[in-house]
Formats: sequence, C-alpha cells, structure tokens
Amino acid sequence: MRLPQTSFGAFSLVAILVFLAVGGLGAQDAPAPTGTGPGALKKSPRRSSGQENLRFLALEQFDRREKLTDVRGRALSEEQIREQRRTEYLSVLRFTKLISNLKGGDEKVRAWLKVRRLALDLLASLEEDQERSKELLQLVARSALDTHAPDQVFQYLSRLQSATELALTRQLRQIREVKRIGKSVNDRIRSIPPPKYFIADNGLKMILAGSGKKAFYICRAPVSHALFTSLGIDSDSGVSEGIALNVSYLEARRFCSILSASEGALFRVASLEEMARYRKEHPSSMPVWTRTPWRWPHYEETKVAERFAITFYTIQDPAGALGVGASFGELPFARYSTIGFHVVAGVKSGHRDRYRRMKAALE
Repeated sequence: MRLPQTSFGAFSLVAILVFLAVGGLGAQDAPAPTGTGPGALKKSPRRSSGQENLRFLALEQFDRREKLTDVRGRALSEEQIREQRRTEYLSVLRFTKLISNLKGGDEKVRAWLKVRRLALDLLASLEEDQERSKELLQLVARSALDTHAPDQVFQYLSRLQSATELALTRQLRQIREVKRIGKSVNDRIRSIPPPKYFIADNGLKMILAGSGKKAFYICRAPVSHALFTSLGIDSDSGVSEGIALNVSYLEARRFCSILSASEGALFRVASLEEMARYRKEHPSSMPVWTRTPWRWPHYEETKVAERFAITFYTIQDPAGALGVGASFGELPFARYSTIGFHVVAGVKSGHRDRYRRMKAALE
C-alpha cells in the first residue's frame, strides 16, 4: 500500500502555524518603557533563555483581560465610594458649625450626640475604605508583574497606583479629623450651661441655684414624708403639709446615702451656706438641718465638744421659731417636730440627667 503524497507547501503551512502557536512571533516581545518617579511601578524585564517556555497567547490574553477588568471594576467602585464618603465628611463638618446657632441647651446636647453618632459611623466606613484601598494597591502591584502586558496596560496601572496612594493619604487625613471631632463631643457637651432643673427618677425635683463654680441643685421644698418613707428608713418621722418632720440629722444623712445609691448620683443634706444662698432667691422660714458642723462661739465650749468627740450640726432657723436664734448647733440624733431638711446635688447631676434624656430621644 502506498502512502498519500503530501505537498511541500502544505507541510510548510503546518510548520508556520505551530511556530506561531508556541509564541515564536508576536508584537508582545517588544520592550516596554518603565515607570519613572518615586514609588512608580516598574515593569519587570522579560526573562531570556535559550528556549522560552511554551506559551499560549490566546489563553494569556484572556486571563490578562479578566484581571484587568476586575482591577478596573474595583477602581471605579472605590472612586464612587470615595466621592460618597467625601460628601458625608463635609456634611459632618457643616453640621458641627451650625450647632452654635442653636439656643436651647437640650437642643445643643442632642445635636452634639448626633454628631458623635455620625462621626462613629463615618469613622468605621473610612477605615473599611482604607483597607480596600490597600487591597487595590496590592492587586495593582500583582497585575504589573505581567511582563508580556502591553504598554498601555502598564501605564494605566501606574496611573491607578498614584491615584490610589493619593486617596489613601486623604482617607488618613479624614480619619484623623473625624476622630478629633468624636473626642471633642464630651468637652462640647460639658461646656453647655446646666439645665435649670431636673427631675430624679423618684420624682424629686431639683432646681439650679447659684452660678458658676458655686452652682448646685437643691430640692425646691423640704423632702416629703412620702419620699422619705418610700426608701424604707425605719424612723418615727412625722408629717405636716406633706413634709417629713421629726427627723434626726443621722436619718437625713442615711436618706441621702440610699437616694444616692438608687439614683447613681451624689445627694447630700444641704450645707448652711447652700441654704443661705437658696433662701435669698426663695425665702422661707421653716427650720432645717444642715450638714455644716456647728462652730461654738466660745473656746471652752469647743474644747468640751472635742473632749467628748461629739460633733454638733447646724440647724438653720431664719425666723427664730425655736427661740434659739437664726442658727444653732444640735446633736445629730436629736429630733424636732418642726424641723425638716433639703437635699442638694452637684451640677454634674443635671448634666447627667439631660445627657440620658437626649440620648434616649435619639434611640
């Protein structure tokens, strides 16, 4: 049997096709320019050897196109996200400047709490954006390792690298500013004047007295019998017009301790100075206990009290109803059927109450 004859032309055509398939020819072998400038991508030189590894150009181009499409898609997505984040960032800055135009203290506190919430949300988003930008830079760097990529691709990757590095710098600056705004919120709230009054959880109304560093809160009327007995204090207290009477100083102090524990704030029996300042604005003649230790007018009396380690506490009696004077000292366990007491709290208590109310309003 005779083999079919094959023409020389057909054999040559097959040989040329095989040669092209293994990459013997191609425009991709031309050298490409490298990047310039600090931090710019540098195109890796092609490896030269006696015989190049077997390459499939169609598959390489398809893989390169897929990777480049992914890079471009992520780059466009990040650009849109950065523009949205810039809008949110500028919105927070504008909002902080408008707060000074508000008049009411409650409105200002509510606005600053809103700023803090916006700042925390924006900070979390910016930090996530920053991580994605770093991942994009790594993806660009891996794509630039393709030594057979066309120059146009490499130039695009170089420009994308520069743009992403600039975006990272801006994100870092925004993160620092947002953190500063968030940290300043508490100081801004504390700088707002305290509310004129607040109502404790048990219904006790505390009004602001004094001003500046000497400001304090005091209950408008002496402690009521209902409130006094509601805290479970074992006492023989009496009642007149709803006021707790026949209460010793020790019982009044214990009442304040229990009240402080239940409210989470410090309440104390009013001092003689605080009662004097309060009654300048709200005159009343009812005798009340104060937490101010009594100072004896004579040296001998002072020495006797010190000898027996007894502390007398001052009773304020503006009208002299007890016939002793405008104020006098008494033993802490003494009782009078006509003596009540006021409680006071620091300015922080008013700030704290308003903070809780405004925070609850935003939730």
